[in-house]
Amino acid sequence: MKQFLAVFRFTYLEAVRKKSFRVTTILLLVVILAACLVPKLFGDTPSETDNAAYLPGEGETIYYLDETGAIPGGAETLKACGYAVEILQKADEADARARVADDGSAALVAVNGGERPTITVTVKNFMSGLSSGTVSTLLSGAWSAARLAEAGMDAAAIQSTLAPLACETKSAGALNPVGYTLGLVLSMVMFFAVFFYGYGVANSIATEKTSRVMETLIVSAKPTSILTGKCAAMGAVGLTQMGVLGAFGMLCAHFLIPQGVTIGGIPLTLEGLTALNGLYLVLFFLVGYAMYSMLGAVCGASVSRIEDVNVAMMPLSLLSMISFYLGYFTFIAGRTGGILEILARYLPFAAPFGMPARLLTGAATPAQAALSLAIMLVTLIALSAFSARLYAAGVMYYGKRLTLRDMLKMK
Repeated sequence: MKQFLAVFRFTYLEAVRKKSFRVTTILLLVVILAACLVPKLFGDTPSETDNAAYLPGEGETIYYLDETGAIPGGAETLKACGYAVEILQKADEADARARVADDGSAALVAVNGGERPTITVTVKNFMSGLSSGTVSTLLSGAWSAARLAEAGMDAAAIQSTLAPLACETKSAGALNPVGYTLGLVLSMVMFFAVFFYGYGVANSIATEKTSRVMETLIVSAKPTSILTGKCAAMGAVGLTQMGVLGAFGMLCAHFLIPQGVTIGGIPLTLEGLTALNGLYLVLFFLVGYAMYSMLGAVCGASVSRIEDVNVAMMPLSLLSMISFYLGYFTFIAGRTGGILEILARYLPFAAPFGMPARLLTGAATPAQAALSLAIMLVTLIALSAFSARLYAAGVMYYGKRLTLRDMLKMK
């Protein structure tokens, strides 16, 4: 145990003191801060969307021309929506058109009479001014109300008939846009974290072999203690960084994101991030990292020069990328069955990237996550014994890069 703790302490302190650790942490903190500022700057709060005094046309000017009175109450309808309406005569049309050409917040609305009136909306350009769809909706309602009144319908019945029907969208499943987006981000974060810290194990071992520090370590500690100590230390480094980022993110979310804020009408909620799911996320990271770090340690032990680490890591990089894409793209596609979906959920090397996102969106149940995690744990135990043998065989070898066949032949 003392050997394990000594290796753990040495590796952990060496990793957190590196400039790369500090720089990446600071950059990620800035990204989290920016992400939390987006809803505050561009989101809609209840006070803005639910306030009865809020008027959609406030601050916009409409030059209104309807000489024949084809739409009774048309100007009043526009005024009720907050538009500054200036009623024109035909002689003033050219002057109003010139003012619209200079003012992007103004529009000229001309009503042409007939059995069914037509409306012409003139704006400065297609990037500014009033939407013709908005004008059509408002004035069509006013015209319909006038026709119904002429037919003898009372005002209360007209208002009830023309009022828009309440409509909302619900999902049969637990998937929501926020959980879906968070699931995608989490898959990518999990991939980079598992691969980055697994690579850190390989790089640390190769560096110590190159500097001959490994010769000192191997005398004072068993190879298995070195292997487990290094893997555990890099995992602790990952948890430290993730813990700092998570705590900072929670603080930013609490103080910067307004309560009830929505973006595009979608409320920002984290319903899928329950305490149980949070525990599963940590476990999937730890076990997934442990599997990849064990293989990373073998890659680091197979080389004698730090320059050869990238070449030695290529098979592991390929495995991790295929596993990530399997979990990521089947999640995006929304698959609920088939062999690829089963592999994304339960294949040990793909599950760390595929299962957490499915948990957050309700596409996978806690029982399915437990089964996936159990398969990963069994794989980790077998992989640990296999990796320890290869690591012990190659850690004191100096020379050309060892292949897997070479390490299996060594005792």
